[in-house]
Amino acid sequence: MEPIHWLVVFIILCVLISFIANKKGRSGLLLFFSMVAPAVPLMMIASYSLGNNMDAKPIAMWFVAFLCPVVGFFWAIMAKNKEQMAADTGSYGGMKKCQFCAEPVRAEAIKCKHCGSKLDLDA
Repeated sequence: MEPIHWLVVFIILCVLISFIANKKGRSGLLLFFSMVAPAVPLMMIASYSLGNNMDAKPIAMWFVAFLCPVVGFFWAIMAKNKEQMAADTGSYGGMKKCQFCAEPVRAEAIKCKHCGSKLDLDA
């Protein structure tokens, strides 16, 4: 494959992983740029440093093109969503923890959907 094909595959993977992170309540755009920023210069360096060595070039490009998205994928999968963060910290991203059953509920809720208790509007 030509280096431009590896770049296209890399960008598609980064976009998909960014959507996963965004779905979990994390900044998909920040994750996209944190995967692209180190990988694109590394791909260019690998492409130009290997020159016409057609045996090593595809392996190097594959390694660089998939290393950053794999790390980003594991970060996106392991990241907690808003409900999990609210349960851990008390409140996060429009969610809060019920003071009676410790389950996450929306911040504007007045009654817990899990235990049916009346919630404090302050907590």
